[in-house]
Amino acid sequence: MTLFACRVTVSSPDRHDQRDVRARVNIGSAFSMLPGAMLRELGLLPDGKAHFTLPDGQRALLDFGHVRVTIEGASGETPIVFGPERAPSHVGRVTLAALMLKADPTTQRLFPTHGLLPSRRPGAPRAG
Repeated sequence: MTLFACRVTVSSPDRHDQRDVRARVNIGSAFSMLPGAMLRELGLLPDGKAHFTLPDGQRALLDFGHVRVTIEGASGETPIVFGPERAPSHVGRVTLAALMLKADPTTQRLFPTHGLLPSRRPGAPRAG
């Protein structure tokens, strides 16, 4: 589980307002989570609710939606969990993949990567 800090810029739906959030890169988590109150202040609305296990091991039914973020110069839409008030913000694997970023645990940095699509050739080697 890679854990290091990064800056996430979150945009309002009309992209006229933004907030910067310090978050931890956590490739042990599939989804990213940011403060729900801040997301709502930006005018973001959840798409629904889903069950999640929080970093402290507790389970909770939380709001879930989509947001435009910028991390290390890469921007795009990503699913987001509307986090509880005191839960730590983090960036998960889905967001990193959506922005075509890869986490390097040795240097504790994010860097651009290329996308990988499955081969349609029978017997082609699989990417590891």
